Amino acid sequence: MKIFLSHNSRDKSIVTPIAQSLSNIFGQDNVFFDSWSIQPGDNILDKMEEGLVNTDVFFFFMSKNSLASDMVKLEWQNTLFKKAQQHRVKLVPVLIDSVEVPFLLSQTLFIDILHNGLETGLKQMIDVIQGNNNYTTMTTSVKNLRQHVVRNQNILAIEIYANFFMEPNSQFLIFLPEKNIKYEILGESMYESNVWDKSSAPVKVPIDNNFFVHYLRIERSITVGYSLKINISLSKEFSTKEILYYLYHRLNEKTWEPVPIM
Repeated sequence: MKIFLSHNSRDKSIVTPIAQSLSNIFGQDNVFFDSWSIQPGDNILDKMEEGLVNTDVFFFFMSKNSLASDMVKLEWQNTLFKKAQQHRVKLVPVLIDSVEVPFLLSQTLFIDILHNGLETGLKQMIDVIQGNNNYTTMTTSVKNLRQHVVRNQNILAIEIYANFFMEPNSQFLIFLPEKNIKYEILGESMYESNVWDKSSAPVKVPIDNNFFVHYLRIERSITVGYSLKINISLSKEFSTKEILYYLYHRLNEKTWEPVPIM
């Protein structure tokens, strides 16, 4: 089973952990992801064509970035044409941003990571690849918190904000590839932090064992228009593949929910 991940490079912060998880399950050679499928010296168009020709399941990550990209548009439209001609390729849109679904895809059920979260979306993608086909369209559940992430060398600047209502519980789990980090929480003086090995985390995330779980609790709530800004300093500058991280918010005593990236 050959899998193609069509996305814009600006969306790698959300697509890369999905690609890694799929490669762990189905093998890296079976997942076309440009970070490892196209090497220095390769002809990019030839490699893309090779990947598309052999594709069984084509995931198109829909965002403002990808819908504005001519290259990505060429990928999914060619795949749609191939699907119509050969009835073999399964094209599955994956919503990761608040965008209008292109007309040609408007009649296709899509996976909704934007509203349902990364963990649910990844499970649905795996089900599609394995032929279970139990994914659904958009639900009416509300994901209140969002995060915006900017990476500058060894600094991760994270902004967490509420879209609709106040979140009184400001407790988070942050998965990072380093144990010793420094926090700068802008405008906040009272916070609590801790760190555990990944095996001790209260939630299970499909990432490598060399990641660590950082617990962070802020004294105040997060309200609409009053976001939480966190700068995390790492000891070195990690590669794009190494820097992957997950952010979870505590809903109640037993439940943690992934915070979608915008």
